[in-house]
Amino acid sequence: VLGTVLQTQGDSLQAEQIYQESLRGFEETGDHWEQTGPLRNLGHLAWMQGEYELATRFYTRSIVLCQGMRGTWFLTRSLEGLARVVCAQGDFPRAATLLAAAEKQRTALGAVVLPTEHANYDDTIYFLHASLSSQAFEEAWHLGSSMSREQSMVYALGSDSGSLSKRPLR
Repeated sequence: VLGTVLQTQGDSLQAEQIYQESLRGFEETGDHWEQTGPLRNLGHLAWMQGEYELATRFYTRSIVLCQGMRGTWFLTRSLEGLARVVCAQGDFPRAATLLAAAEKQRTALGAVVLPTEHANYDDTIYFLHASLSSQAFEEAWHLGSSMSREQSMVYALGSDSGSLSKRPLR
């Protein structure tokens, strides 16, 4: 919570330190579920700073940890974060597919986009609509909407998921 407050106040450096400290603590205790939070937050910070490769590593590591969890909305948040990164890198069809997969999983859980993330989510959807033809957007959205939870994780992680999740994170 402290990291999020600091981030909201514009102190990204201090927020990053808090997130890193939190992540180390959860790694030491082996708590995979709790590790996903600081990983997502670090991914968000990296995305905001234009460090897309680093953001991708944080989000994919979070998704890897979600593989052992059933029905977690943490997966949807990680998919959404990764979609923003992919969008910023210019892979608009992939970003739309990831967002659709996240929406399907979130809806199945009865969850909603967090109020603090709604603007980012809406901006990404708007940008994707503007960047893709209607047909390309609909095809990508349909692909993501048709994925199972497991398929969405495989798609998100891609063929390089093992090396992405094991690289050093700073």
